[in-house]
Amino acid sequence: MLKVILNIPVINFIIALLFLISFYMKVVNIENFKYEIASYNVLPKQLLLISAISILIYEFFLVILFCLGLLPMIKEILGITLMCIFTLITIKKRKSASSSTCACFGNDSLLNKFPVTRNIIISILMVINLMYNVDYSIGGNSLLIVFLLSSIVLVIDISQTIQKYKQYIEFYE
Repeated sequence: MLKVILNIPVINFIIALLFLISFYMKVVNIENFKYEIASYNVLPKQLLLISAISILIYEFFLVILFCLGLLPMIKEILGITLMCIFTLITIKKRKSASSSTCACFGNDSLLNKFPVTRNIIISILMVINLMYNVDYSIGGNSLLIVFLLSSIVLVIDISQTIQKYKQYIEFYE
């Protein structure tokens, strides 16, 4: 069992999947994501949309890197850095607002209940990835290719949803 868990493509897949779920939940409800960022009281209002879009781009970039196994070591450092930032601002929010949950994985997700613990576990997975860093061929991992293709379909779906949302807003303005 431990050998399967320490299998680098499996760890990459798990990390890519977690970032993809987080990315998707934030994109689907970007207004709630902006309010979530605002609740941390770390940025002025003018930067909320820019920061939301930047985080989404960063997360999707990590999905691609982990899915394809690209940029060994760099992807883990980028991921651990993001997890550390999220953990620190979550701790700050917990101290000031008594709320320790987040909405990173949707409103009712089990993954939101213990964000600091979740971020530490994801970081540990990335450290394991760093320690056992092995290059692997894309062609030999059909599961990762299917995951990438699913991600592309998901991005297309998201862009269509955003277009419908814009049309809806324009109609009612």
